[in-house]
Amino acid sequence: MSVVSAAEQIVDLFRKRPVLRMSEIERAVGPRSQRSLFRDLTSVGYLSSYTHTGRCYTPQSIPRNSSSDGRCRHRARRQRSMSRCCSM
Repeated sequence: MSVVSAAEQIVDLFRKRPVLRMSEIERAVGPRSQRSLFRDLTSVGYLSSYTHTGRCYTPQSIPRNSSSDGRCRHRARRQRSMSRCCSM
């Protein structure tokens, strides 16, 4: 049986849902301190939301800025702003 690192678990989680709150990451990864989770997020490469006090996280590879409204969007069938995803 192989051991999956917390960073790999976070990457898998981002594949399922591209915008996450820290509480969702904590539940999925298991018992780790927030500081350790931030280290894992740093190794993955992440961005946090400007609004909502930075509660939402997404990998750097996903978002792109829309020049028309300045909101960060991710590539999905339906494009939703990071702030809208965070408020769900």
